[in-house]
Amino acid sequence: MLLGTTSVAIQNNLIKEVQVLPMVVEGADIDDAIMVDYGSEDDFEDVAIENKIIKDPLHKGIAEHQLYSLKCVDTRCAWCFRSSSLHDSEIFKRMLSQRHATSVTIAKMVKNKYVNLKSTYTPAEIMDDMRNQYGIRMNYKKAYRSREKALEMLRGSPPKSYRKLLVFLYMVNKKNPGSFTTLHKIANGHFLYAFVALSASIRGWKYCMPTVVVDGTFLKSSYAGTMLCATVLNAAGKILPLAYAIVDSENDASWDWSFRKLKQAYGERHNMYIVSDWHDSILKKASNVYPDVPHYNFIYHVWNNVKGRFKRDHERLKPIFFAMANAYTRADFDHLMEDMDNIDDRVRGYQFDVSYEKWSIAHSTVNRSMVMTLNIAGP
Repeated sequence: MLLGTTSVAIQNNLIKEVQVLPMVVEGADIDDAIMVDYGSEDDFEDVAIENKIIKDPLHKGIAEHQLYSLKCVDTRCAWCFRSSSLHDSEIFKRMLSQRHATSVTIAKMVKNKYVNLKSTYTPAEIMDDMRNQYGIRMNYKKAYRSREKALEMLRGSPPKSYRKLLVFLYMVNKKNPGSFTTLHKIANGHFLYAFVALSASIRGWKYCMPTVVVDGTFLKSSYAGTMLCATVLNAAGKILPLAYAIVDSENDASWDWSFRKLKQAYGERHNMYIVSDWHDSILKKASNVYPDVPHYNFIYHVWNNVKGRFKRDHERLKPIFFAMANAYTRADFDHLMEDMDNIDDRVRGYQFDVSYEKWSIAHSTVNRSMVMTLNIAGP
C-alpha cells in the first residue's frame, strides 16, 4: 500500500487522484485492513467495487447527505461498510467495520480455562482478566455468555447431548455386555428417567457387603434434574457404585421407579439392608419395593434433626449422642441416655419416636458397619 497526499495504490490497482487521510478499508480478506480516505462518495464507491469490497448484485449502496453506507442485500449477512463526511466537506472518513470482542471471541480466548472439569473460572474472573490483560471492558451478562459458549465449545451443548442418549445407552450395552440400562419416556416422547447399572458392578455385587446406600444430588445443567445413586462397600472397604439414575427430581414417582429398576438389576440378598437420609420419598418407596429389607438412617442426619430441635444445648448433647449411636451394648446406651436426660429430657422422646434401631448400633438387627456414619453415595 502506498499512502500520499494525492494518490494511493491498493492491490496493484491505482485509485484516481483524491485527497488521502487515514481510514480503514478492508479488501477481499476481511482480516486485512488498510488505511485510506476518499475525496467523495463517488470515489468511495468506485474503489470499493474495484477492490472487491462490494460486488454487484450482492451488495448495494445507500447514499445520504453526510453518510455513505454499503451493506449486503442478503439479510443473513451482517457485513457493513460506512463512511461519513468529514466536517461537512466532500471528504468522507470512516471505519469499514469496527472490531468488537464478541462473546464468541472471548470464549475462544478463555476456553482452555475449562479443560479441567474441576475448574471454577467464573464470569467475574473473565471480566477481570479481559480488562487487565487486553483492556476489554464488558458487563457480567456478556462474560456469562462467553463462559457458556466456551463450555459448549469443549463439551458440546446439552440439547445435542440429550439427543444422543439412546446412542449412549446402546454403546454402554455393546461395550459392557451384561449391563442393565433402561429409558423411560413420557407421552410426548420426551425423556424422563434413565437408569444404568454396569456389568462390572453387577458381577461384583455378590462380593460386597449387603449394605446399599442410596442418595440423590441435583444436576447443574441447562435442564437441571437429579441424579440418584446406589453404592456399596467391597471387602476392602472401597466404594463400588451399583447404579445411577437420571430423573426430574427426588419425588415418590422417581424413587419408586429407581428402586424397582435396582431390584430388577440386582435382586435381593440375605441380610441386605438400605441406608439413606431422611427424605420422605426414600422412606416410603424403599419399604414398598423392598418390604423385607430393613431401612436405616445415617447417624449424621439424625443428629442434624436433634440439633435443629434442641438448639440451646446442642453443643453439650453432641458428644453424648454420637457415643450413644456407636455404643455396642444396650447397657452403655441406657447409661448415656441418662446423661442426656440430665441435659434435656425431651430428647429421649424424640429419639424414641425416630426408633432406636434406625440409628443405634446397639439396637440394630444387622451388622451396619461404618456406612452409618459416612455417606458413601454423597456427591
